[in-house]
Amino acid sequence: MIGRIIADKYELVEVIGRGGMGTVFKAIQQNLNREVAVKILSEDLASNPDFSARFEQEATVVARLSHPNIVAVIDTMPVDDTFAIVMEFVQGESLQVRIDREGCLMERDACLIGAQVARALDHAHAHGVVHRDVKPDNILVMANGTAKITDFGIARFSSSKLKTQTGISMGTPKFMSPEQVTGKNIDGQSDLYSLGVCLYASLAGRVPFDGDNPITIATKHLIEAAVPPSEINTMIQPGVERVIMRALEKQKEMRWATGNEMADALEDLWERPRTVIKKDGAPLPAPKDSTQRMASQTPYPMVDAYGQQAGKTPLPGGIPTTGRPGGSDPKRSSNTTPPFRSSNITPELEALLPPPESMPTPLPPEEPHPMTRWKAALALLVLIALGGGGWYGFHVLSARGIDVKDMMNASRIDLTESPGKQFQVTQKRADEFAQSGRIRDALAVWNTYAEKFPQFRTKDVDLYRDRLISRSAQTSDVTLLAERRDKRGMWFFNAEPPRPRMAKAYLEGAADLYNSLQRPFPRATHLSLLDRELSSTRSMITPQQLETSTTLALETSKKVAEQIAAKPGEELPDVETLMCQAIESDPDNYAYWLQFADYYRQAKLRDDARVLYRFIEKHAPEASDTRAKASRALREM
Repeated sequence: MIGRIIADKYELVEVIGRGGMGTVFKAIQQNLNREVAVKILSEDLASNPDFSARFEQEATVVARLSHPNIVAVIDTMPVDDTFAIVMEFVQGESLQVRIDREGCLMERDACLIGAQVARALDHAHAHGVVHRDVKPDNILVMANGTAKITDFGIARFSSSKLKTQTGISMGTPKFMSPEQVTGKNIDGQSDLYSLGVCLYASLAGRVPFDGDNPITIATKHLIEAAVPPSEINTMIQPGVERVIMRALEKQKEMRWATGNEMADALEDLWERPRTVIKKDGAPLPAPKDSTQRMASQTPYPMVDAYGQQAGKTPLPGGIPTTGRPGGSDPKRSSNTTPPFRSSNITPELEALLPPPESMPTPLPPEEPHPMTRWKAALALLVLIALGGGGWYGFHVLSARGIDVKDMMNASRIDLTESPGKQFQVTQKRADEFAQSGRIRDALAVWNTYAEKFPQFRTKDVDLYRDRLISRSAQTSDVTLLAERRDKRGMWFFNAEPPRPRMAKAYLEGAADLYNSLQRPFPRATHLSLLDRELSSTRSMITPQQLETSTTLALETSKKVAEQIAAKPGEELPDVETLMCQAIESDPDNYAYWLQFADYYRQAKLRDDARVLYRFIEKHAPEASDTRAKASRALREM
């Protein structure tokens, strides 16, 4: 079929998918010069009138559905002895391909993909259409994070009399709802059950029910309770798990009532503004997102992803501070809305949010003391006059009935703890938070320290915060990681000497995450400058310079290998400096990139490892062993 022109305008270019009912081709619509997808019914099935009717029904069903998260139907036509549907071409990959590659999706990505699909299903259900085969293979995800559901091949109107033929499995066993197994009372909530299975697979890396044959799997859907996904992936937060487990209830009345209700719950977990569409397709103004509501209704200071208070001097690298709810106010009353929670959510959604103990815990506020400041100042003067600030003075004050400890509390001056000692205390507390997955709490602790001692070990504080986010890449939200990569890229961009290749790797990684958030990437101009600069530099290198650089890179790589072998799994500052030198000296040798990425992975700097592995996967030659190793490492991570 490749190269054939259908209906005098659709030229079939390549096969992009095969399913139980047909083959999907990428095609060029010649009269409009655009890419489309053409699905052609398998010829061995076309002779069956039931299959042919069901295939034509797919076109009728989808053509009536107009939604940004449903693949649109453009045209239908007969082809020889079979039938074809022309659909919009979606530049992306199926959710199943992404699960196979990444193992587990980041929590935010999975939830926001699920929310889009839930809204698409809600639109279909409102028009009397049940999909009946919701699975990761039928969910397409574009580079900018937009998800679209396709393949309504076995969908049917709830009022349709078209029956399932004996022996034909309507749905995929691993994703079928209990009522699909029995063939009774199938409606929109059956699709939401299947979507819950998709979310489970996206975050746990496997489906909740599996077996050696379809009968075994179907039986488990009917009688077995799903293992909570957090027992497989401990990084899943409680609120997300509640959404999934409610979707997987055996009894339909205990599941989500509608797709929009399920989507609201998923989006509220990630503070994302909703897209509200009436049943007639007319858009409604989207409500303010929960960040805006928090800003206007709570007294907490706004902080960015690194814990910096909004309105203060930006962090090095020029990252703009973005207001996010956080911080603490010791004067707040006990019934004030806690951080990260909207004050106008319904009781039902309140039950879905993480419990208060999982919220960021502010540092204990200093209690006010009844002693006035002038008395404290006077007491300090007495201390200095009588004892020179030494132990003799403390004893004299105590003998005269003055409580020295109370005096220091009142004046809020700590005479016993130095910035260095408090640095150690802060580091220990931040590590405890990080080990329990409370990353924002750990960042808030470092922010409190930085505000108290703004001139002490500032580079170390910034480094600890940066490393904290990298190590917690699996639990950090996408915004946190995007801003971190942006900052790292700009640091390499402005370094002395500059590290343009490393800057390009991190800025490309940041751009990918900004696209997934559907937000404009603020460093697009920098990426363009880097591309032009690197292209011109490469063309100006002489053969002699190339030989010298190659030799230097090889020697540096050997030195790094020796250091890593001596202290495996440890973070070694010299390694970063040396590997940057090797990469800048011989940038097209992706073995050095792989060596650097492997070091980051061993040192548990997960985000850095992912940035370099993805850069290799994107730029290394397709058939190279280096690229294959990088792809395998990403799947393992």
